[in-house]
Amino acid sequence: MSRLDPNKGIISWFARNSVAANLLMMGLIVAGLASAFTIKKQMFPQIESTWITVNIPYRGAAPQEVEEAITVKLEEALASVQGVERTITYSNRGSASARIKVLDSYDPREVLDEVKSSIDGISSFPDGMERPIVSHERYRQEVMYISLAGDLPQKELKSLGERIHDEIRSLPDISISDYYSGASYEIAIEVSGDKLREYHLTFADVASAVRNFSTNRSAGEIRADDGYISVRVEEQAYIGDEYENIPIRTLADGSQLRLQDIAQISDGFEEGVQRSKLDGHNSVVFFVGASKDQSITDVSKTVRDYLEQRQTSLPQGVTLEPWVDFTYYLNGRLNMMLSNMFYGGILVFFILSLFLRMRLAFWVMMGLPVSFLGALAFLPLSWIDVTINVASLFAFIMVLGVVVDDAIIIGESVHSEVEERGLTLDNVIRGAQRVAVPATFGVLTTIAAFAPMALETGPNSAMPKAIGFVVVLCLLFSLVESKLILPAHLARMKP
Repeated sequence: MSRLDPNKGIISWFARNSVAANLLMMGLIVAGLASAFTIKKQMFPQIESTWITVNIPYRGAAPQEVEEAITVKLEEALASVQGVERTITYSNRGSASARIKVLDSYDPREVLDEVKSSIDGISSFPDGMERPIVSHERYRQEVMYISLAGDLPQKELKSLGERIHDEIRSLPDISISDYYSGASYEIAIEVSGDKLREYHLTFADVASAVRNFSTNRSAGEIRADDGYISVRVEEQAYIGDEYENIPIRTLADGSQLRLQDIAQISDGFEEGVQRSKLDGHNSVVFFVGASKDQSITDVSKTVRDYLEQRQTSLPQGVTLEPWVDFTYYLNGRLNMMLSNMFYGGILVFFILSLFLRMRLAFWVMMGLPVSFLGALAFLPLSWIDVTINVASLFAFIMVLGVVVDDAIIIGESVHSEVEERGLTLDNVIRGAQRVAVPATFGVLTTIAAFAPMALETGPNSAMPKAIGFVVVLCLLFSLVESKLILPAHLARMKP
């Protein structure tokens, strides 16, 4: 005790300068509240994907044909690419695909370029194969799934869904959206074998006629006084009636043989069972996501406002409603943290009030919001870059019972010193100084356990980084509050 000097040290300075302590506390509270309204809110931390996807359409080919003509050659070409941990290939009806896992020590963008070069170098792909699509999988936030459902024919429901999807994409804050409309439109042309023989035609003649007449093409240019006029012939057919009138051949009597004369044309959907229902009604589904720099709460609010307004103009019996909204789960975790902090603070205040002074209990309890708001103020910084998500909220909940430990220790020590020697500024400072070192090292040992998580690097580091930084910052600011702010308030307790 004799070595404690109440006139020296940072604890003494702040205790004797209450204005500085109050300014520090108010600065942390204001900065934390400002950050609470501006920090991004996301469901999960942004994980950097290390997967590359390859899709190669080969229309009409059976899986075995796809395997022999495409997949085997694809595997051989990818075997020499550096930085690939493993490759998973799929041979489907009408397409081949592959997923490539990149080693954590390699840059996925560099490996992507090498994969493209290797695939472009394959010269033995079949002629009917379409151009390969190679892309780096990007993590995107899921915000909402919406269903448009009602007792409408599938064609009318799809058409209405296309209009609604265009409206959703045009909304502010909406940068990612998909439309799952079920089976795709398809024009099926069933050529009669008897008609081919009657008119001495081959299937290739019919296919060539359809290909030549159902297309848009340039017809050259016409020179005018003020420049050139481009001429374009637009004959692309989109519906069954337009295909029916495609000319196949001019007969001897001058009449034209049209496609409808030799074939059955069906304007419908692809074969197969591809349908979705909501409450027993036909439905189509919309997906709304958020980019890396967006808050899912802002996107969800924009979409919900649109759905509420759009529902009034839908046909009778048609509904447009979300059936998954990920902000529900995020808000649930956020409300859990706030309620735990509130009731935890009340419990700390009640327990300390029974054994210590009520004013002391109040200022110890204030260590909770001050520490949390101080941490919240630093989370958006570029070198930290942690958002409000389920991982960071889990860390806040986990550290809830730890951040007041050092404040309780300081408060109890001050209380003992005051009870023994009387309420003076020097005695409050001595009480805080007496346990400052062990309390500080007790917090630092906990920080040391979580610091490696905050410093972790790599594509999968977002989750542990969020937890580590939240715990470390909360504990650091609990030290600031208990050593610099709390003594200044306890020194002004009434005897």
